[in-house]
This record gives sequence, C-alpha cells and structure tokens, in this order.
Amino acid sequence: MQIIFEKIAQDGFASADIKRNKALLRSEVIYSREGLSKLANIYGRVLVNGLPVNYVDIWADNIAAVTNDQLIAMAQYILQSDKATIGILDKIN
Repeated sequence: MQIIFEKIAQDGFASADIKRNKALLRSEVIYSREGLSKLANIYGRVLVNGLPVNYVDIWADNIAAVTNDQLIAMAQYILQSDKATIGILDKIN
C-alpha cells in the first residue's frame, strides 16, 4: 500500500482516469435529480452540513474544475503512510 500511496502522491492520476471519474460524477448529479425523494435527500444533506442551497447547483462545476495538481495535493495530505492503518483480509481455514 505504501508504494501505491507514494506513486499517487508523486505522479497523480492518469488524465483518462480523471476524465472518466468526472463523467461518472456528472452522471450521478443528473440521475440524482430524477426523483423528488433523491433531490430532497441531497438538499437535506447540503443544509445539514451547513452549505448554501446553491451548492447543489454548482457542485458539478466544482468537480469539473478539479485539476490533477489539486488531486496530488489532496493525496499528499490524506495518503500519509506513516498515519495509515492497513488491514489484510485472509481466508479463514
């Protein structure tokens, strides 16, 4: 895991991966607005977290604006191997 953390923190992510994930998140935004209950849930979560109501409208634009450099900076902040807890799953005999 440490090798993976270091690679991501140093090199970032492939452009194709970033583009694909942004498209997936954009699709989630579109599909989440199809039903009233889903939309109400989203607005409720936004308000509970202290965000402005228009956050729902600008969220997709914020995701689209994320750069690889920002992803690297966040990975370096979050993926610190000296603070990581890693579990190994093994079959029970």
